[in-house]
This record gives sequence, structure tokens and C-alpha cells, in this order.
Amino acid sequence: MAQTPEAKAKAFVKAFMIENFEDIWFYSAPGGMFGNSGVPDHLYFWNGVFIVIEVKADGNTPTALQWKHLRHIARQGGVAAVVTGKDENKMAKIRGAILAKIIERTKITA
Repeated sequence: MAQTPEAKAKAFVKAFMIENFEDIWFYSAPGGMFGNSGVPDHLYFWNGVFIVIEVKADGNTPTALQWKHLRHIARQGGVAAVVTGKDENKMAKIRGAILAKIIERTKITA
């Protein structure tokens, strides 16, 4: 059975996260009638950082409700992003944002 373009992108994102973040916690939110509308496709937790990624096939964009959830999570200190297709540059930026959160959290102020 052939994978859809979005399924291929989701597999790419998950593989990148597992490869780059040892022992990362992962949850894939169910879609359709069993899911909660607007919840990002991938939820991760690593080293105290909550990361959510909405994955889209090339040419697609998040819905207004998906953007609302992404903004809400970002306001609460999480890393929230949209990845379209197999975008290696975007994944590198997400990796940088996660590591920046870790550094920010561990800074010692005098």
C-alpha cells in the first residue's frame, strides 16, 4: 500500500526527531472522528521541553483551529511548528529552537 505524501512527511519528521533527540517521548494525535480537532499531528517531550509539530504535504496549510492551538502552545513556552513535506531546513530550525529552550532554562542568573 502506497503512503500518502503527508504520511511520508510524518515519517520523515518522526525519524528526524528520534535520530536527533535521544529517548524523546512521542505521541501521534489521532485524526478524524477519534481525534480532537486542531491538535497538532506530533507531540513530543524531551528534556523538559514540549514540542508540537503540525505536518502538511507540500501545498497544504494548517487550518485556523490548528494555528490557534500552535500559537497557544508557543505562548505557554512550548516549541510549536509547521513542517511542509520533507523540509530538512525547517527541521534544523526546530532542533535549534529546542536546544535554545534548554539553554535558556539552564542559564544561571546572579
